[in-house]
Amino acid sequence: MNRNELLSEEEIDALVSNTGEGTGNVGGYNTDIAVESYDLTMEDSTLTTQLGALEMVCDRFSRLFRTTLVGMLRYQPKIKVSELRVETFGDYRNAIKLPVSMNVARLRPLRGNALFVIDPNLIFNTLESFFGGQGNTASGSDNFREFTPTETRVIEMLLQDMFKDLVESWKPICEINFEYLSSEINPQFVTIAEEHDPVIIKRFSIEMMNDVTATLEVVYPFATMKPIKDLLKKQVSGNSTDERDVAWHNKLFEAICDVDLEIRSNIAHPKITLYELVNFKEDLIIPIKVGDTLPLVIEGVPVFDGLYGTTNGHAAIKVLKKHEQD
Repeated sequence: MNRNELLSEEEIDALVSNTGEGTGNVGGYNTDIAVESYDLTMEDSTLTTQLGALEMVCDRFSRLFRTTLVGMLRYQPKIKVSELRVETFGDYRNAIKLPVSMNVARLRPLRGNALFVIDPNLIFNTLESFFGGQGNTASGSDNFREFTPTETRVIEMLLQDMFKDLVESWKPICEINFEYLSSEINPQFVTIAEEHDPVIIKRFSIEMMNDVTATLEVVYPFATMKPIKDLLKKQVSGNSTDERDVAWHNKLFEAICDVDLEIRSNIAHPKITLYELVNFKEDLIIPIKVGDTLPLVIEGVPVFDGLYGTTNGHAAIKVLKKHEQD
């Protein structure tokens, strides 16, 4: 067999005869193993295991919002919190059942927008209770229409209260503010993420009087939560100090302890005119005035105040106190 040849003559004849007669194993190997498709361009959808603190935020919000609804409905409803779920924005948007009120708000200082999907039952019962009704209005699936100006005003009131309660719910983790952007009743006109981008969905079921139930869904884009993912993970663990951070801190501290720093102290800063400078000559005496204390400057920054003197025949400065910035 020639070294440059990949197969010998006998091996080539065996392959040709095997495939030509149709007796070869052309069906493939391991064909009975289940295969799961994976999109390499899609974000990691295991976010719920990494952002467990969102559950804490949502639980806190449910308690605050329940108290808020007491002032609107004139009774205390029950709020059930569903588990956090993650799915693509396209799938979520296509599954929205009409009619609903969809409201987009900007998350500051994060990049991205959140979506608030409000069930009309909550809107209608809040409106009815506001005018002294019994709060037993339930919307039908065929009641697909634009919201009236009065209903729109109720939606705005609900949103402002939601934003206020969410700001308080997020405070233990980070400062997040919600800024209202727009409202829609058609899901196709709402976009907070790309079609295949994952979103985090939290559903709140509100049980009101007369067996009327309503839902509220808060939707966060996955990409918006990524910058604060570590903060959310630390909140879940209950310990904001990572052992790796401590080790890194100790090593960094040991490394910078050997850095050389320039320390100096200016005894005086006399001022002269240009005429005096031109007439400088040998043996000229310049009078100076030394203050009670001298600033001890480290790398250009005044850090301590000291007293000038001598020790063991050498000029020295005695540190008295920390320097007070003007």
